[in-house]
Amino acid sequence: MRTDKTPLEVVADAFTTLITGQEKITVDAAKMSGLPDRELSLAEIAAILSNRDTTNGAKDALWAELVIRTRRSPAPWTFICAGLALPGLRNAVKKAAWLAPSYAERADIESAAMEGFTTALPDVDLVAPRIVRRLCNSAHTEARRYAKELGRYEKGLTSVVYESRPPRRPDGHVDFVLARAVSDNAIDEDDARMIQDTFLDGQSVNDYAGAHGLSPDQVTRWRRRVRENLAEWFHGEKDRASSSRLASDGNASLQLVRRGPISIFGRTSRYSPM
Repeated sequence: MRTDKTPLEVVADAFTTLITGQEKITVDAAKMSGLPDRELSLAEIAAILSNRDTTNGAKDALWAELVIRTRRSPAPWTFICAGLALPGLRNAVKKAAWLAPSYAERADIESAAMEGFTTALPDVDLVAPRIVRRLCNSAHTEARRYAKELGRYEKGLTSVVYESRPPRRPDGHVDFVLARAVSDNAIDEDDARMIQDTFLDGQSVNDYAGAHGLSPDQVTRWRRRVRENLAEWFHGEKDRASSSRLASDGNASLQLVRRGPISIFGRTSRYSPM
């Protein structure tokens, strides 16, 4: 029976202690639009951030102030930020865990997610919208990288994480095709994340919708739109270019836009409700 607490359990306990402790920790929201014109306690901040009626602008204003405080005084504000972001962090770990082999320890995946989250705090853009989503995306990226690395070990492949030289770019990998599509403005970062989660990582439409405050029908329509945009972008690339970049990425691009046996969009997955 497990007795040690996982990293996210430690964060949850620490956050509860900070909320209920004798030391009063507050944030002045007087100059933040859409928020009460007074000092807010941690409990009030948590309630405001979890309330769907709170505007994204108000949430971002609070998150910007919270992140600034982590940069000035990492303790206790890093724990506070992690505690407030726990729903997103748990979702990031859940998605990454699907990629990990059966022997993987959840605590290690959580640790990787926390590393991604905390290392993003000093540099995350506080002007761009959806601050906490981008922080949790960083957590998911690191947890996913760790889970995939465990999978490489399980398959008997050489690890690239601990080699002294950086790994060679894996030509034709779907991740890089999505990154190119974003850089070409064919899709945006949210589109790419959704594709990564619901097609490549196997998260069901229902689970994704629940985690992001959407209906399954909204996600289904979103996926269809992104698929159409990717198809148009890829075929435009193919018509315009004969470069080595297109040649190396062609197979992966086709996986994203073609129907048939190799189509990611058309495959039957044990996770997919479609």
